[in-house]
Amino acid sequence: MFFDNLVSPRPTRHRAEHLLLVASLTASALLTFAGCASAQLSPSTLGAEQSTGASSSANSARSGPGVCPPAPLSELGGCTRITGDLIIENIRESALPDLGSIERVEGSLIVRQSFLLNHLEGLRNLEAVGADVMLVGLPGLATLEGLSKLRVIGGELHMVEVGVDACRVAAFIRDQRERGYQGPAHIMGVDPSPACQVDFESPELAGPATALSDADAEPRLPPNPSLPPITLPDYGEIRGGNHLQTIHPEIALRARLLYALLQHEGIEVVFISGHRSWSPPGGRRLASWHHVGMAFDLNLTHRATMSEANRHYEADRNQWERIGELAEGLGIIWGARYDDIFHFEWHPGHHARMRQQEFDAFRELAGQDLGNYRQGWSLYKDDLQNVDETPPCLGGCYIPPDKGLSELLESLR
Repeated sequence: MFFDNLVSPRPTRHRAEHLLLVASLTASALLTFAGCASAQLSPSTLGAEQSTGASSSANSARSGPGVCPPAPLSELGGCTRITGDLIIENIRESALPDLGSIERVEGSLIVRQSFLLNHLEGLRNLEAVGADVMLVGLPGLATLEGLSKLRVIGGELHMVEVGVDACRVAAFIRDQRERGYQGPAHIMGVDPSPACQVDFESPELAGPATALSDADAEPRLPPNPSLPPITLPDYGEIRGGNHLQTIHPEIALRARLLYALLQHEGIEVVFISGHRSWSPPGGRRLASWHHVGMAFDLNLTHRATMSEANRHYEADRNQWERIGELAEGLGIIWGARYDDIFHFEWHPGHHARMRQQEFDAFRELAGQDLGNYRQGWSLYKDDLQNVDETPPCLGGCYIPPDKGLSELLESLR
């Protein structure tokens, strides 16, 4: 692996929490079913209070009418209990399929990347989720009323890039707290509301900080006593390097260093996207950071497509986590926060989802269609006076948060 005096491989927060979660499972909460290497199931934290019958029934064999393993949504009709994760994605309608029979999900509930989805009424009878609740990439979502019966969350609550009004998101979190939820709530990319002032970082809403192991809580590292033998490759020496020539020089510089570091560790990647021409994306999303040249995508070279990489993520998990760790050490935002492992962006001082005033500022410089997008780069000067550089920095860090990588980057400029 890489040098000890730079970012060293270590369990990510997600993995550490997952291991703790698995350790707390009861024997009745595990299942291996056909088609899965191992069940991604949650602890039986649903408890006696959540049980609809006696405790013996809660620990009964996990089979029978209404008990279903994870499956395509079209096969879940009549299911009352899902024995693993319920993943709902790429819905191209304003409404979910009718999943009103589902009362309990023993794994995570993940609703993601469905830009037209307006409400969650299809989950109207869901009462308990044994692991995480993750709502990601739902800019058209206007209400959380479809989850009004939810009274148990066994893991964490994540809402990223959802269109629900900030006041309603805060009300939902408070309601879950009143119902006994004590875990953290991670809220990103939710637009502020003129109707109320909401601080999602406050203890009332954010909840407790996640307890990390000593290895995962490693502090910022001191400067390197010596720099590793890394040189920046030219664009022509980089797989997909032409994409980096379309993005802001600073993020391109960091991407080139990321590529070199990964090559040094034997992780082979290819850049698959840089700048993209703007067109109205629909919903409440105004533009992607790709549209202004502040983002790039990459993939592992041994995966021919993103679909293949997604299917084999577990097999490649260590490589992806190392890619993300090094990128974040360089001050780049990794899209895994938004459930997109391929995506990386850097736009210090600007929000994850572009706000109206930010979009207007870019259009004023780059034109209404953002055709002269490079003109918008004048918004990014190395002026740190008004930018919070405390990791995780808003939109990425000017100064890489890892001191070893920061020193290396400066030596290669």
